[in-house]
Amino acid sequence: MTDLLTELAPMVEGIASEFGRSNRVYGAEAGDFSQELYLWIVENEDQVRQWLDPELYGEKEGTRLLAGTLRNRARGCAVDIKAQALGYKTSDLQWYSRNEVKNLLPLVFNEDSWHEPPRSEGRSAKAPSEGGNWIATLADVAQAFAKLKPADQNLLRGFHADDWTNRMMAEAENVTHQAMSERHDRAIDRLVQLLGGTQPPQPLRPRDPWQGRRSVTNSAARAYQGAIYDD
Repeated sequence: MTDLLTELAPMVEGIASEFGRSNRVYGAEAGDFSQELYLWIVENEDQVRQWLDPELYGEKEGTRLLAGTLRNRARGCAVDIKAQALGYKTSDLQWYSRNEVKNLLPLVFNEDSWHEPPRSEGRSAKAPSEGGNWIATLADVAQAFAKLKPADQNLLRGFHADDWTNRMMAEAENVTHQAMSERHDRAIDRLVQLLGGTQPPQPLRPRDPWQGRRSVTNSAARAYQGAIYDD
């Protein structure tokens, strides 16, 4: 095992140094990440040795898989460190799908929805976030919407706030119905990406599995609500 750790030290320390610098604002240090990565290697020695066997994975593929996995472990560690520093729980994080965003947009534009979840069949609707943090959920979408280009904002507001149909929007913009539908889908996709993207399929791929998780705390969401509606 010592020989394996020595061999992988440059890779581990390089990744740890990178994540230590990028997360310094949350009190992170390179040692926080290197400890996590070395521990993972020890616990998964057999898999690591298989990846590094050129007869099994070639000269580069195994190293690429290992580096991607270690970077994902570092991202996970960064999420935990950020959560602890900002005072929220990683279990209260949320992925946003295209359909969820479409359903939430009309509620974001409705002031009443910010005070209590809408009711359906005698029960309050459950927020997508674990624990039902409704205001934080709306704040997520509202803040991402504010980052869109004005053209995308106007289009989505027409569809989801003003109740314009696809035909009405197409005629107003002098484009075909199909073209307007495609514009709407692209605007939704851009909004989803600003929210971090949809959840990757399981098992998590080496590409940034932590991207997209919600990090708006309850207090931050309520402050955002107040900034919009308080006189």
